[in-house]
Parts: sequence; structure tokens; C-alpha cells
Amino acid sequence: MTRTWMTLIGAIVVAGATLPGCGDDGARPYDLCIDTSDCTTETDGCSIISTASSTAGICTNNCGSDLDCPRDIRGDVGACLSLSGSAFVCFERCFDDFDCPSNFLCTPTAGGASELICLPP
Repeated sequence: MTRTWMTLIGAIVVAGATLPGCGDDGARPYDLCIDTSDCTTETDGCSIISTASSTAGICTNNCGSDLDCPRDIRGDVGACLSLSGSAFVCFERCFDDFDCPSNFLCTPTAGGASELICLPP
């Protein structure tokens, strides 16, 4: 009986490894990237984000409102913002630095209704 279960589990693992959509198909929304080929088709591609002291790429969408933004790994919709007059793109919302990709900080945006978003330091 044990051998049968082990064979079945092995078959499931092998089948799962070859199913379309499984495995590493690219960086998810709001993950770091170098160019658009790094990103999944869930996003418009890799946008370069610059702050006063750093520059990094994130997989994101161009947007007109928050409704255009993909959900992050927690299931939260991104924030559609323009930084310093740049194009409107989606940013990952956060509560603290632990919500952001490595080397990003949870940063308040400037302006009236401040949002906390993940930005390069």
C-alpha cells in the first residue's frame, strides 16, 4: 500500500512540474526587474523608479486609477501614482518595510493624501 501511494505522489509531482502556468514564469507584480522580459504577463513590464538616492526597476502597470493596478502577493490592489511628474504607474502599498521587496523601503508619498508605497531607498 505504501509503495502505491509513493508512486502516485511521484506521478503528481512530475505532472505538476510540466503543467502550463507552474514554475518560475517571471517576476510577479511589484517584484524587482531589469527589463520587461523579466516580468510576467500580469504586468505591462518593467518601470524604472528613481528616488533622490537610488534607482530600481519594478514589474508594474501604467494606470489611470487604482483599478488598473494588479494585486500584490497579499491580495491588496496597488496604488496608481505619479512621482515627480513621471507617468502614472502602479506601486505596491505597504504598512512597513517588511511588506516591500528586498532593498525597498515603505515610504510615504508627498502631497495631500499620503500613501505608503514601496520605493527604492
